[in-house]
Amino acid sequence: MFVDMNIHDVDLIRWFTGQEPVQAYGLTSNLAAPELEKIGESETGVAQLKMNGGVIATLIGGRHAAHGNQVELEVMGSNGWLRVGEHPDLNRVTVFNENGVTRPSLQSFGERFDNAFTDEVQDFVNNVAKGTQPNVTVDDGIKALKIAKACQESADTGQLVDINL
Repeated sequence: MFVDMNIHDVDLIRWFTGQEPVQAYGLTSNLAAPELEKIGESETGVAQLKMNGGVIATLIGGRHAAHGNQVELEVMGSNGWLRVGEHPDLNRVTVFNENGVTRPSLQSFGERFDNAFTDEVQDFVNNVAKGTQPNVTVDDGIKALKIAKACQESADTGQLVDINL
């Protein structure tokens, strides 16, 4: 769960805060998809990260959203709250008809992030063509993987896990 889905959240937390996690506590469940247990996977996961500068971050991931694809980010602070992507609107249209009121939503990950994927490939091509290095390094990827694995270790053992980057 954490390596597959929440690793991108780990990247964002490190980027937004400029801090590194020092502890992780994770929980997982297969209530909605018990068949995943047979392959050692989870349907839902939640992890708390304690960062070295005092920030506490919460990661939540799930493999099922009945309405389609759901991805959002919340940043809460002493002076305010920011929410990004709360509604996965397909086309920002609300339909009022005999069935009631509906807001069609994006159904797939690819559909929601198509432009982002295109931008990533274009950035890669530009870096190769110009001989420049990307802002994101291999070290960032290794750190994100270690953090996600610490979340999974905690979920597997039920223990708080120290993270040594």
